[in-house]
Amino acid sequence: MIAHEVGHHVQNELGISSQVRKLEQEDPDAGKGEDGLSVRLELQADCLAGIWAHSRYERGQADPTKRLEDGDIDEALDAAEAVGDDSIQKASTGRVNPEGFTHGSAKQRKKWFKVGYDSGDSDKCDTFSADPL
Repeated sequence: MIAHEVGHHVQNELGISSQVRKLEQEDPDAGKGEDGLSVRLELQADCLAGIWAHSRYERGQADPTKRLEDGDIDEALDAAEAVGDDSIQKASTGRVNPEGFTHGSAKQRKKWFKVGYDSGDSDKCDTFSADPL
């Protein structure tokens, strides 16, 4: 979760967050729903979190004190699944409403974390052009 928040910091530094806010102000509906800008921003932060995990893996090859434990990635994927909008909605209301998504589904969150982790390449984190998410 901390790596996800660091992903948001990266988005802020690169001006991505402000661009999204501007687009949402121009068209409030653009930010809503299962493929809206809000979800795309959150999934990009998940991807950037995966890149952080990839870099930890790479650094751990040379310095075992920086190595991720075998179960760390599984725990990250489990956490991503647990905080998917569909998981949260189902647990709290018993149903899933994709139009109310703000962070993406469990499947999407896991996918984008893995994109970042597997590639280690921020160019692969373009959730704004991705179709499907």
